[in-house]
Amino acid sequence: MSSDELAKAGLLTGSAPEEDRAKLLQSQKAAFFFKLERELEKINSFYLQKENELKIRLRTLIDKKKILQSDNRRLKHAYTLLNALQEAFVQFEQELNKIQVTIQLYKNRNNASLLLFLSNRNTSN
Repeated sequence: MSSDELAKAGLLTGSAPEEDRAKLLQSQKAAFFFKLERELEKINSFYLQKENELKIRLRTLIDKKKILQSDNRRLKHAYTLLNALQEAFVQFEQELNKIQVTIQLYKNRNNASLLLFLSNRNTSN
């Protein structure tokens, strides 16, 4: 209430009876708390909306975490399989190298035997 309204009501001049001033203060108090309640309801509504948004976000994050953990388990399994495959390739390469060395030795031995045979044949003629 403005000072003009209070003056008209006699609150500033002291000419209004005490009872009128009490009623006016009571009505102003009621109006103030009514407005305060409405503002608190707006604030509460805002925070409830934010709480719901955060609940949805939390659920989304939890779901993504589960997916990533599941993918991680699959990746670990794939990593294990990849390691086993890599070891198999290493063993294959080692066996291939052994065969190549054996073939090379066999060729060298055959060449030496052939050379010996040819040299023996030439000397016996």
